[in-house]
Amino acid sequence: MTPFVFFSLSLPVILRQAGVPLELIGLTAFVYVPAAFSFFWASLVENRLRAARRAHLDWVLMPFAAMAIVSAVLSFTPPSSSFSAVFLLVMAISVLSATGRIALMGYSVAAFAEHEHALASVAMLSGSAVASLLGAGGLLYAYSVWGWSVAILGVAVIAAIGAALAAAAPKANPLETD
Repeated sequence: MTPFVFFSLSLPVILRQAGVPLELIGLTAFVYVPAAFSFFWASLVENRLRAARRAHLDWVLMPFAAMAIVSAVLSFTPPSSSFSAVFLLVMAISVLSATGRIALMGYSVAAFAEHEHALASVAMLSGSAVASLLGAGGLLYAYSVWGWSVAILGVAVIAAIGAALAAAAPKANPLETD
């Protein structure tokens, strides 16, 4: 969620400072579209989750690792250089983040006993909210002190940490079929 918060709140300001026209800056509101419409591919992810014991973690690891790579590429694309390139890379990060979020929610269900689901959900949502606020604030601070490349590399580092945690996390039982 950190990329959603950072890109929705900070990217418009960054683009304005870079002299990007307001008409284009308004398009950054589309950063939430992948999260809003992730239900279109959630069943694909969910069906893959049922197939293997480590599938939850693989579906967290793969999008987060790809998000780290795409973020690294974005860090070399200054916001004033090509709005189209920046927009496409930001949207790719949003899709990857939404996909990882689907798998993370599936993992939280599969990794805990049924009587622990409510607590696990609250912990995941609370942790996600705190991490988003701290992460987005930290990225904005990095941008204000060191600039675009460092802030976006921060997104890459956050994604890489998520991928590493998924690689190290304990396996969950596969979801039960209906």
